[in-house]
Amino acid sequence: MAGPHSKSNSSVALQVLLYFGGIYFKLYVFLELLIFIYKGNVLAYPTSNITSEVILLVLFAVLEMVRSFMAAKGNLTERKVPLVLGITLCIPIFFAFMFFFQWQTYVLRIETILNAIGMAFVALELLFMLAALFAFIRNSPYA
Repeated sequence: MAGPHSKSNSSVALQVLLYFGGIYFKLYVFLELLIFIYKGNVLAYPTSNITSEVILLVLFAVLEMVRSFMAAKGNLTERKVPLVLGITLCIPIFFAFMFFFQWQTYVLRIETILNAIGMAFVALELLFMLAALFAFIRNSPYA
């Protein structure tokens, strides 16, 4: 057990970024659902496409919650396994943002902006997670 004067390796910057990234993602999902309602009413959107894209958005939200939780848990407890899982989940999250950025049936300009901001959050979080992981490895008593 660590003493009262032991140095913490947790990244405050990563934790702040995860916090604000979580707030942004909740806003993103809410706005994306509103955009789907708009597209379903205004554009000639095939029912099967809009249904599959909304289901993908829900799965995307669940996966992002898991990634964010594992990254925060790994950072705060200074454990490598949850942090590595958070790093690994950045890959499908990034591809989900790319899908909504470029590959869905109709992409509005606001969606392009929202997804670009989301990809920037994921990229920054990935960099900070890697830095935290290397700090944990470097300062590990077993390394």
